[in-house]
Amino acid sequence: MGGSYAKPKQDLPKCCDTIVEEVRHNPVMIYTTSSCGYCTMAKDLFKEEGIDYFERDIEALHKVSPAMATECVRGLQVITKRSTVPQIFICKDYVGGYDALLASRARLHDMVAKCVPNHKKPTRPQL
Repeated sequence: MGGSYAKPKQDLPKCCDTIVEEVRHNPVMIYTTSSCGYCTMAKDLFKEEGIDYFERDIEALHKVSPAMATECVRGLQVITKRSTVPQIFICKDYVGGYDALLASRARLHDMVAKCVPNHKKPTRPQL
């Protein structure tokens, strides 16, 4: 993920390192909350396109560790400069939210193919 942060590394939220690692290791990474309609629509779009994704549900994280969930939200805000969900990354590149994902729909398989060898758009049976 490009760009430098304005704050020194020691002042970054602890979760930033975790976010960077998740984005680095998962070709399609989506940060969500269970109560977000746009998050559901984004996940549905990936399913319709046959694209696997890894999801980090911040509300579920909050139930386990409220402090870690708060850090995760702060980390996403530092990295993306956005405070809404979903936050979507494809092949380490920040895509944006649902609207940006929808606008990129025609290119999604090409975007994923950048970091997933042999990724191909699934063929749909003719009716």
